[in-house]
Parts: sequence; structure tokens; C-alpha cells
Amino acid sequence: MVLSLLLCGVFFFGCKREYPNYGDNPQTNTSKPSINQLKAADESDANAPALPQGTVIFDKAEILLVPGEEWDLIKTSISAEGSSICIPVLNGLGGNNGAMIRVFTTEEKSEVETAISILKTQVESNPNTIKNSFKLTEFNSVFGVHGTQVSYDYLVKRFLTGKKFRAQVYLFQNSKKRCVAINFITFADKDSARIQEMIRDTLQLN
Repeated sequence: MVLSLLLCGVFFFGCKREYPNYGDNPQTNTSKPSINQLKAADESDANAPALPQGTVIFDKAEILLVPGEEWDLIKTSISAEGSSICIPVLNGLGGNNGAMIRVFTTEEKSEVETAISILKTQVESNPNTIKNSFKLTEFNSVFGVHGTQVSYDYLVKRFLTGKKFRAQVYLFQNSKKRCVAINFITFADKDSARIQEMIRDTLQLN
């Protein structure tokens, strides 16, 4: 049940009321801190290794990424206890406009294979999904995180008529064997290789 709720958040674009930055968006608060305003490490812990500048820690999922500049951090009430989404949400700016990265996790131990099966059923049964776009590939991050990358294309008619998006979902287990999903979405016709490389190069367990 918990895993199904996590994957509902991953698949149903907009169900958490978080949108890519492709126009006037009441959910985007430009007063929120940008990536380059974050402190990279906790100076109060002298024994902790210094983290790279711009490190973003997703405490609930117990992972971190170093996404670089041109991202806005969104913190909203959807991250209340019991929700599968982890703050912050990364909303693309500048060269990353139209992109969004959201992180989800389960509250209990769960298997990646089960998550893939549920997600595949959700994706292929949804009429907005582009037929035969569902693909699976294995991935390994530089820091040893192993999992499965799911990709698929779908149409969003709520804001932009017939606009096609591409979802890249990185599924893996954290150190507590809980399933984590990094959901990266952007316009399907936009080159996303640089952001995918960032995820594989900087993703690590925290």
C-alpha cells in the first residue's frame, strides 16, 4: 500500500501540485533559496567530511545530490509526515527551464522490483502515456548506488495542450532498504543528458 502511494506521486504529474517552470506558476516562490545559497556542510560537526558546495540533502530519503546552479528549491506543506515526497523539490531555472526533480521514499522496507512492476502497470494503463515509450535500464552512480532507471513519455494537457514530457525515474534502495524514487521530468524534445549525468555522478546515500 505504501509503495503504491509512492508511485502514485511519481507517475501522476501534478497530483502533488508541483509544476515545471514553464510560465506563471503560483506554486513557485522565487524568494526561496537557490542552490548556490545553500551551505555545503554542517560546520558544527568537525568530524563530518566536507560536502561539495551546492549539496542538497533529502533527509527523509537519506540521500544527497549536487545538482549545480539554475535550480530553485521549493519547500511546501505537501512534505508533511506521512507523505511520500521529500523536500526540497528542484525546479529548473535558466538552462534547466521546464525540468523538475522530485524525490519520493517509502516509510518501510520495499523492493525495487515490486516498485517497477507497479509503476509499469500505472504507466501503461494511463491514456496520456505515449505507447511503447516505457523503457528500463540498469544504472550505477559514481558513489555505488545501484538501481533501475525507468523512462517513459506522456502528454500533459492541463497547462500546455498536447505538450509531451519525458519522465526519468531512478529507483533504488537506501541504507535502510526503503525504496527511493528520483523523478526527473522535462520536455521530451529537450536534451536531458546533462542532468541525467549529474544524477549518476553525484547521487549517494547519506
